[in-house]
Amino acid sequence: MKVSLFYLCIVSFLLFSCDKEEGKPDQSLVGTWEAVYRNSEYDRVETIQINADGTIIGTGTVRENGSNVDLGYTSEVEGTYKIEGNKLSVTLKKAAYLNDPDITYTTKDKLNLVQGFERVDEYLISDDFSKFYFSCPPNANCIPPQPYKKIK
Repeated sequence: MKVSLFYLCIVSFLLFSCDKEEGKPDQSLVGTWEAVYRNSEYDRVETIQINADGTIIGTGTVRENGSNVDLGYTSEVEGTYKIEGNKLSVTLKKAAYLNDPDITYTTKDKLNLVQGFERVDEYLISDDFSKFYFSCPPNANCIPPQPYKKIK
């Protein structure tokens, strides 16, 4: 009888002491996230839409400095994601990029689709799941990462 009561207390404690967000970190990441890279002419913005069904859509856009209005696109990607601890792994399976070095941005329909594209990107999630950062692969030449912050 004492053993059953002990197990009942343990199970009750575990059920009622956990915060719902702690049990489902994937759900706390579901939404739209944005990282802004500022320069002297334009802001380069990377937006990631993380969906509850395990899919992800990302866009690269250009904005006037300090504005929230997109002038045009530099990229669009689609894929899937998984979360393990504080790491977000994104497997990109479709990508379209702006390939003309003479222009800064274009319309989405003029991005060039990359055939047979697949790449895995890693992101480090902050302890409180309030932001995440691109994790530059070893031996890659990356600009300093900006945090992705949830915008909706």
